[in-house]
This record gives sequence, structure tokens and C-alpha cells, in this order.
Amino acid sequence: MKKIYQIIMLSTMSIALVGCAADYRKAVKDGDFDTAHDVLDQLHEAYTQETERFNNEDFDKAKNAYFEALNYVYENEVRVIASQDMNSGEKIAYLISEIPLDGETPVQGLCDYYKASDVLNGNFFLDYGIEWYRYINSVQAVNRICDKTMNLAISQNNENLARAVINQYKDDIEISLGSGSGDVIVDSIRVDGNHGYVKYTTKSKDAALEKVIKKFGNE
Repeated sequence: MKKIYQIIMLSTMSIALVGCAADYRKAVKDGDFDTAHDVLDQLHEAYTQETERFNNEDFDKAKNAYFEALNYVYENEVRVIASQDMNSGEKIAYLISEIPLDGETPVQGLCDYYKASDVLNGNFFLDYGIEWYRYINSVQAVNRICDKTMNLAISQNNENLARAVINQYKDDIEISLGSGSGDVIVDSIRVDGNHGYVKYTTKSKDAALEKVIKKFGNE
């Protein structure tokens, strides 16, 4: 009976997610971004309310549906705004700044080995490490949108937009697992087999800034 119930719930959720996808895509096609964001909010709520445990397909479905919608809505809205006004950099930067960052911000430095391992593998037991995982996914999503916005700005020779989006990049997060052999060293710190290590970098922002300087020069 429990298995039948789970199948029914999974099917219901799949139908709901498909319906939401159709709704936000239609709204974007119609230029109705208020409605598109309303649907995006619903998908975000479904994702944040889901918990990840072994073999929880609902979590993956909700996560993938939300981030696919996030990318689709923002990419198209940015394109529309930029096509209407070459000086819309600040407006688009503000739009991107409103993307929610979920979960818990990892603290740079040594961390629990199993927590780091769970985040890297995307498998969790009793939600261990899930909040870091959510945060990292949010950061990666924002930086992907910034990259697409930057590429648009470069292709359209829109310096105003290119320089505005630079400051919307989030610091990248790198997680390393330690080793009992002691050969893992991050930031001059030896990471043993009982620990992982969280490191923040500005690789995405630096790569984007390099594009801006190459195209438009220094300010």
C-alpha cells in the first residue's frame, strides 16, 4: 500500500511540474513576465519544501524543474529588457540580484569529511549537508545566468550591461576531500582523512571581467 501511495504521489507531482512548465513558457512567449515569475515562485517553493534522502526522486524532479525554469525565465527576460534599452544595465543587474540563494552558506576552511562527501556526491542521509548543497546550486545558477547575460552584452556591444552584470557574480565554492595519506593541501593547509575543505574563489567573475576588458578595455 505504501509503495502504491508513493507511485501516486510521484505521478501527481510529475503532472503538476509539467503543467507549471507549460505555464511559464507560455507566459514568457506572451511577454507576461509577472505570471512567469509567479509560476517560478511556485516551483521554487516546491523545491525548497522537498527534502533529499536516498532514492527520493521527488527532490530531483523538483530541483531540476525549478532551475530549468529559473534559467529559462531570466534568460528571456534579460534578452527582452536589453533589446528595449541599451542603458538597462542597472535594471538587469537588479533583476538578477533578486534571485534567491537557498540553504546555508558554507564557512571557508576545514569541515566535516562526510558532509563534504555528501555535498560532492549529491547523496544525503537524513538531509546531512543538504543546506550547503542547496546554496551551492543557487550560486551556480546565478553565475550561469550572469554568464549568459555577459555573452549577450558582448555580442550586442553593450558595455553598459557588461559592466553592470560583473558585480552580480557570486563567489565560486570548491569543496575538497581530505586524505589519510596527507597529500591533500588547500590554502597551505593539510587536509586529513577526517576532514573536507571549503574554499571560495572568484573564478567566474574573473573570467567575465577578462571578457569585458578584452572587449571594452579598462574603465
